[in-house]
Amino acid sequence: MPAENCEPGKIQWLLYCTKAGDLKEAARETASLLSPGGWSAVLSNGLGHADTLAEMGINRCLAATVTYGLCPVEGGAVEQRGAGGQVTVGPIAPGFDIGKAFEASRWLVGRFRSAGLKSEAVEDGAELVWRKATLNAGLNPVAALIRRENGEVPGHPLFPLAIEASREVIQVAREVGVDLSKDDPEQLLRDLCRDTSTNRCSTLQDLEARRPTEMEWICGAVVRIAESAGIEVPANRLLAKMVQEAESSCVAV
Repeated sequence: MPAENCEPGKIQWLLYCTKAGDLKEAARETASLLSPGGWSAVLSNGLGHADTLAEMGINRCLAATVTYGLCPVEGGAVEQRGAGGQVTVGPIAPGFDIGKAFEASRWLVGRFRSAGLKSEAVEDGAELVWRKATLNAGLNPVAALIRRENGEVPGHPLFPLAIEASREVIQVAREVGVDLSKDDPEQLLRDLCRDTSTNRCSTLQDLEARRPTEMEWICGAVVRIAESAGIEVPANRLLAKMVQEAESSCVAV
């Protein structure tokens, strides 16, 4: 998909595959490379990434969520764990023609498919991001705190807390205009844990590697958005605090 107004020496696409906390710096370093008619896509967990890119002058933006269970193995390789995962792409850039944004999403999906990745385009990237946040806010902190693979989470006493955190995300999403009320958070979490049963979620991998987690952009972001809307989200607040305490005690200085 050729970019509009493509300037010599500029690129047509930027794909940000960073941890959430690294996105702003990555955008700062690369924004000048993008053609005015080009597109960016963010493949990071968490909320608020479109705003982060907009601060750096990148406004033509797509969201891409990944539901593959991925885990590093020896030799620097990454192993897929679980079945049924895919990359889903949709527009989150406000103020642009939805038809053009969806066309860009479909073009990127075609490139992912040509690389052998199962992928799908959707028209509503905001719904896509919030649905992923619903799963991340429930599964990631609990799996990280109990230090268990995803498949062990539903049988753990903290699983009800994971469900409640996911329900809170659905409530907050509604306040910002994203209706996920038809979703069943418990069933979605159970399905995810089943499909990625042998995976160690990214938050657990971060703690085990003694590096910062993405909780500030998952449960932490839910808490901040909820506060601005006057909503209480005690499960997300508690999980964010617990993971951040675990992070501060183990992250290498």
